[in-house]
Amino acid sequence: TEFINQEATEQNPSNDLKSTLQESKAVQINAGSSERKEIEVRDDTMDEFSVTKITAETKKHREHTSLQKQISSDELQLRNGNLILDLDHALLHIVKKERFPPRAGDISEETTEVCDKYKLALRCGTKLLVKSARALGLNIHIVTQNLLGKEIIAALEKKDKKVWYGLPVHVVKSRAVRSKSLRAVIPGAKYLPMDLVRKCTVILDDQVKSWVKEDESCVLRVRQYDLFRSIKSKEKLVQEKNYLLGMLLRVQEFFSLRMKEERNSFYQVSKW
Repeated sequence: TEFINQEATEQNPSNDLKSTLQESKAVQINAGSSERKEIEVRDDTMDEFSVTKITAETKKHREHTSLQKQISSDELQLRNGNLILDLDHALLHIVKKERFPPRAGDISEETTEVCDKYKLALRCGTKLLVKSARALGLNIHIVTQNLLGKEIIAALEKKDKKVWYGLPVHVVKSRAVRSKSLRAVIPGAKYLPMDLVRKCTVILDDQVKSWVKEDESCVLRVRQYDLFRSIKSKEKLVQEKNYLLGMLLRVQEFFSLRMKEERNSFYQVSKW
């Protein structure tokens, strides 16, 4: 019997061969599937990396485009011209009610109460100055070291909304010298050339040294407005009443010349 089985096995080796082939195929299939899985994982990783990279680049491009648009918008706005106005002793004088001089009306165009404790006198010609600046399309900014700056403008706005509505008020809390700066006031001044900012700006202030040294060239010094300074002659009274009108003419002249410079530079670029 053993001889017969051995002979049969020798005569039919196909069974062992078949099983061996099947085992090798199974190994190859398993290896192939694991390779495919590995490739799929790598492809997925590459896809995620690519997507992440594209998303980051797109975000960066959008931010850059947004910044460029903002710079262009701020620069166009800047070229319209900026008029910076101080409050105390330039356009008005504010004191406590009990100290308010009875004849303050002689050298002011209106008086207004602020926060129930204070009273201010508005310098003659102030409203005309602000109205004219608005008509010229200038960007008007109030910059003051008076901590009641916003309350003062709010009180004036109640009396005449057309003149004072929407004016940005920048309150400089520091009382130190050189504490005012155009860089902190003008939109876009952080990334626009400061030479351009200064060329397009006029500051009306009674204290030149309240501004940083670099911005001094923009200051058009205003004669101090003081309710307690007596004006004896009629001539000086007339001068005080017309004083801001003269300042307005100087502001208009400055921006008129500035507009001519802009037009000339535009034509030169166009010809080129």
